Amino acid sequence: MAARYALYFAPLDDRPLWKFGSATIGWDAQLAAERPALPPAQALVPGWAEATAEPRRYGFHATLKAPFALAEGTSAEALL
Repeated sequence: MAARYALYFAPLDDRPLWKFGSATIGWDAQLAAERPALPPAQALVPGWAEATAEPRRYGFHATLKAPFALAEGTSAEALL
């Protein structure tokens, strides 16, 4: 299977956006630790823990370019 590449963004872990996102999904990927979910989430949304289970695997981030394979004749070095 050919290597795949992707482009992601995650805010610095000391930024409010990181703290908000980590609290929203209940996981801080930088610390590799659970984070208490925002209080309204679990109280207002039935199944919140189940709905955020998959995002917790990867941590809070934005996918800027979904995984892709390089075109024939190109290299990872050229991508960077």
